[in-house]
Amino acid sequence: MSRSMRRRPRPPHTGDVRAESGALPQAAFAAALTADPKSLQLCAQARRALEFAIGAECRDEALAALVVVEVMPDPTVRRLRVWLHGPADMNEQDRDHTLMRLAAARGFLRVQVARAIHRKRTPELVFELLGGAGSARAEGPTT
Repeated sequence: MSRSMRRRPRPPHTGDVRAESGALPQAAFAAALTADPKSLQLCAQARRALEFAIGAECRDEALAALVVVEVMPDPTVRRLRVWLHGPADMNEQDRDHTLMRLAAARGFLRVQVARAIHRKRTPELVFELLGGAGSARAEGPTT
């Protein structure tokens, strides 16, 4: 194998602002450590597509306040877990409404990811909402 074909060793995970602030669960960092570089590249592309879709293309006011924190494989790239951060003053009723709107927009967001990644199969999206009145999860279809 030529020198240019060898993979560089990945540096050990040194921490992250999001980890120190408690914004993400440890599962996100465990997924990042075990994922291969191509999976991480796919997650970065999906994250950028979701950030743009939620910030610019989605006309839903309930989703406009959300910020994409991280996207990681769950457990493989067939399903991606998306961590979103909501407003700090979000109460339980707002959280439920936001999760309902996320479930309704799942198809639109998945199409936006499909346009960005150019793969044969588009991964399913699973959303976790951070911040506000405790963590909540909006699961996708379990097929």
